[in-house]
Amino acid sequence: MIHEGKVAIVTGSVQGIGLATAQRLCAEGASVVTNDIQPDLGKQAAESIRNSGGNVVYINGDISDPAIPRAIVDTALNNFDGIDYVVNNAAPPRPPATIDEVDNVGWERQFQVMILGMSMLTQYSVPEMRKRGGGSIVNLSSIHGLAAARDRLIYDTLKHGVIGFTRSTAIALGPDNIRVNALCPGIIIGERMQPILDDNPKLRDLWGSMYPLKRPGRPDEMAGVINFLLSDDASYVTGTTIVADGGGMAQLQENVGWDVHDTITNPDGSQTPMLEAIMKKSFDPSADEST
Repeated sequence: MIHEGKVAIVTGSVQGIGLATAQRLCAEGASVVTNDIQPDLGKQAAESIRNSGGNVVYINGDISDPAIPRAIVDTALNNFDGIDYVVNNAAPPRPPATIDEVDNVGWERQFQVMILGMSMLTQYSVPEMRKRGGGSIVNLSSIHGLAAARDRLIYDTLKHGVIGFTRSTAIALGPDNIRVNALCPGIIIGERMQPILDDNPKLRDLWGSMYPLKRPGRPDEMAGVINFLLSDDASYVTGTTIVADGGGMAQLQENVGWDVHDTITNPDGSQTPMLEAIMKKSFDPSADEST
């Protein structure tokens, strides 16, 4: 087990990527402190991990509360005598907001969780990592931290900020053998999203059409990337932003548009996709140039 004897903190860990990460780290031998704001789900998730042989402690609390990051670190020290890894995954709901709609309340709530909470937990954890000769931190950004949507002003701005925070702290903490990296997932189907797909089965195909792998991602796949970044296999990786999005950021928007069009208009594949027909006509040497 590659994390035997290691101690990890994972925030936002009652479901989705956070839960999958806590499960993976425990399976690899780490002791894990989990944190979220849903006490019943948090206790259930921790109990499930323990029943599978994992060593985990859950602490409830909002990471935006200045007292909670300190309490999380103290929980790790009191139960496991140190800290080796931190996974900053907590994020609040992200209601749509454009520049015409945004208000201070929206900014403050999301900033306090995604930036300030992440910063405080990192700040309190670093001295404990130094005592152990180093450590590793993974901050959850998003493909929204690399590109933007018109109606996600706050979320997109702050996820860009997560990447900036990652780079800055990686530079500062490198001499202490503390590595800091960011992960940018694409569309990931976890517990929150699954009911939506259950009610709208065709939505999975629509989302999948936007990605070269033709499907959304899974929380356990993101946990696998995080597991790698925390491990010694990534011992020379720091200050890096890893994109795990099924190839979405690699392709042109025009191709995404055609793929979505074809998914909507030709769901059974019985018709020649429109883009294919246009390209064939455009590059057919025998085609009439006037058409």
